[in-house]
Amino acid sequence: MLIIPPSMPSIEVAQVQPQITKTCPLTKSIYRAISKPEFEIRFTKTKSAIASEFAALTLKHKIRGTIASFNMGGSMGYGSFYLNPIMAKPTENAENELKPVFFDRRWQNVNGTINTSPTYLFIAGLGVEDWYSGRKGSRNQVLGDVMWQFAGCQ
Repeated sequence: MLIIPPSMPSIEVAQVQPQITKTCPLTKSIYRAISKPEFEIRFTKTKSAIASEFAALTLKHKIRGTIASFNMGGSMGYGSFYLNPIMAKPTENAENELKPVFFDRRWQNVNGTINTSPTYLFIAGLGVEDWYSGRKGSRNQVLGDVMWQFAGCQ
């Protein structure tokens, strides 16, 4: 039996609280590169006239500023997504576009239309696009192939 003398303060055990994951609409989400927090992606509503494009995203860097902006759309019926550069002419299909893939907090792929912000995002080819695009010193602050994590709402 443990006896605590009256002169000793009582001991309180701090309980670990579960981490609450906040969500918000995808069009107000901010994602940060997990291994390179100086890079972020900000989602907004799209101004695209293409019906399948439902969000816009801007890739930013703390020093380089805005690197690129894209409209994000969904392939009809298949559940995959694509990115079209905002200033480029639209292509007939999304076959050669950048491919964003969303994952929930259990690393399960999130397919179809997204209303709230999934926990993780990977964009196949974004690092290569940044490297070869020649935008604002891209070879000095290299993005590479990174996983993005939901960081909050705008």
